[in-house]
Amino acid sequence: MRDLREFITAIEDRGQLERVPGADLDLEIGGVSSLARQDALDAALLFEDIEGTLPGARVLTNAVDTPLQVTLALGHEPTNDIREAVVAQKDRTADLETRPVETVDEGPVLENVQRGTRSTSRRSPRRGGTPTTAGPTSGPATW
Repeated sequence: MRDLREFITAIEDRGQLERVPGADLDLEIGGVSSLARQDALDAALLFEDIEGTLPGARVLTNAVDTPLQVTLALGHEPTNDIREAVVAQKDRTADLETRPVETVDEGPVLENVQRGTRSTSRRSPRRGGTPTTAGPTSGPATW
């Protein structure tokens, strides 16, 4: 997978993504995600059109809860068999060597940098805080 968007497409194509529109950030996303995990729902949840956030904000939860999702995320051959997933990861990591750190001036992670008057914490979903503070930083993947 090159990025999160490609991963979302891959799990959606395989029937392992549920889109959830219009959820409340503070009251529903955590609860719905927890219930889905308890009920062993074999799908990641992509919350869209989240109340109280700017248009386009999304939250992805439960994204690596199945062997298929894990193997896709790690770049292995997709499988629904947990044993195959574990063996694939062990085989892949057995010969890995540590690479030196490389500092770069540009890359995909820098594509959404906001500075100055365009910068605002309201562009991403957040829990707690005020429009000028982001609140706690732990939680689901957001973009």
